[in-house]
Amino acid sequence: MFSLVAGAVIAVGAVLHGCLLTCRVWRDPDFAQRLTGRMAGLPHGLEGLRGVVRSSALVTLQLGFIGCVFVTGGLEDMRQNGAGEDVLLALVLLSVALWLLAFAVNLSIVWFNVPKWSVPPHMRGDTGVKTEVLRSRWARLTRKR
Repeated sequence: MFSLVAGAVIAVGAVLHGCLLTCRVWRDPDFAQRLTGRMAGLPHGLEGLRGVVRSSALVTLQLGFIGCVFVTGGLEDMRQNGAGEDVLLALVLLSVALWLLAFAVNLSIVWFNVPKWSVPPHMRGDTGVKTEVLRSRWARLTRKR
């Protein structure tokens, strides 16, 4: 029962995160900049924090998938007979797989700012946190001496 309640709370959190924060980040460049500034106390540097703001849509997806994991896991625990066992287990595994995929895309956005379609339009020109590091290493390697 706890899993169902926790999943529902997380799912509601995903909807609120998507509606209140992510939509606003996508529409309002000034809000995205202010949000990055509000997180300035975190130890990730300004580029990393801007990457976290850039990937807010994927964070919303991750929250939704974690909510699905909890809900389907709770339903799996509550079933009394063997009916639907394979379906619920498949839904749990699918939810975990989708969460992992969203997590990987989230890291890709923060580190490299790709794929561009999942980044707010006003942030598509940003470079990722690791992009500059890789470019500088490549420039050192290819520099003629």
